[in-house]
Amino acid sequence: MAIAYRDAVTDRDRMMDSLIPLYFGRTLSFVKRTKRMSIKQAEEAIEEDCMKFEMAKPYLLWRWHEKKG
Repeated sequence: MAIAYRDAVTDRDRMMDSLIPLYFGRTLSFVKRTKRMSIKQAEEAIEEDCMKFEMAKPYLLWRWHEKKG
């Protein structure tokens, strides 16, 4: 989606608006997953999510800097 935003493949406002339900879904998923966890366990779950993002970040940066073809 970041590349589509950069390349203005579609209306950017509409694209950003389409993320709102995904954000709410992700938030609800996190709340359900962590509601019975201790604070420490919830922080560990957040750290796991951060690590997944960090592992994917080089690919995103490569795509971001790639020449539009």
